[in-house]
Amino acid sequence: MIFSAETRWFFSGRVPHEIDDWFLAGRRRVPHRGADEARVDHYLVSPGCDRVGVKLRNEVLLEIKTAIGNPQRLTLVPGIEGYLETFLKWSCPDRSVAGIESADPRPWVPVRKNRSLLTASLPAGCHAELTRIELTGALHWTFALEAIGPVEHAHALLLECGNRFFELRGTPPLALTLERSLSYAAWLAGSAARRPPPIHGGERGQGR
Repeated sequence: MIFSAETRWFFSGRVPHEIDDWFLAGRRRVPHRGADEARVDHYLVSPGCDRVGVKLRNEVLLEIKTAIGNPQRLTLVPGIEGYLETFLKWSCPDRSVAGIESADPRPWVPVRKNRSLLTASLPAGCHAELTRIELTGALHWTFALEAIGPVEHAHALLLECGNRFFELRGTPPLALTLERSLSYAAWLAGSAARRPPPIHGGERGQGR
């Protein structure tokens, strides 16, 4: 069980080249061979619920992430605004959970991710993330800042992380606004109304 504070933004389409260049500015001395991690996570769709996220990571790790308190409006630097949220996370690293998304009659949505993390020069326990996403054939991407630590210090640690990151990188070439600031659970809940019905347990692989 861990506590984390997070601010995240979502966008549709491919990651713009200028965002890649901006995010990777601190890694130019090390050759970059694509994303740090590629995986498929299956998210449990819970209509009307944007405060709790349940996912199966890489088929073997069941994770539950629940929001604590209400989102807080956050301005890191001029032109960069988002909602700061605090989460409590549980993980079950057990291979017995493999296939749960097929056995469960409730809908699970596969989300393909190519995820890059930056931790250099940031406070301990912090990282910046740029992730390419594919959801039901559509491309999206997300940028986030996350701080992991005791719940009473998580907010302050995230502020320190954000201030340090934007001090090093400067203002991003694309606006980070409140309208685009969502948790994964909230983003998936909003996407559910705009996409085809997700796969239900027992339907995976049929008709293909």
